[in-house]
Amino acid sequence: MKKGHYNWPWKPMDTIPVDNELNSLLRLNPEFPLAVSHDNLSSYKNSFVNWHKQGFIELSVVTENAVTVNLLNHQEREETGEGFLILPGTLHSIRSSETECTAKYQTVLFDSGLLTGFRGSFIGR
Repeated sequence: MKKGHYNWPWKPMDTIPVDNELNSLLRLNPEFPLAVSHDNLSSYKNSFVNWHKQGFIELSVVTENAVTVNLLNHQEREETGEGFLILPGTLHSIRSSETECTAKYQTVLFDSGLLTGFRGSFIGR
């Protein structure tokens, strides 16, 4: 896969494109930096989302079976109906918890500026 930035909406891919420091090359729309992703781990190589980190917040809910979220010093198993939060700059990977089962989860990816405001935005009147 060529190394460049990939803007939302992303085309289906079997790995998260990263640079040599494992920073994700996926980019959100700068005008409204939020994206919703419906992930099926069987779409990824070996049902494994490769190690990566990104500059935005990742909030996910498991919708089918179970996933294991890997951090450098910790693993967490999340089952259907449970979720996880990945903060910006956190190196992580995700894999199916069961080798025979397909795991699915939905993710909302967003820039923290949506919570705090950013240049050109305003809250209220």
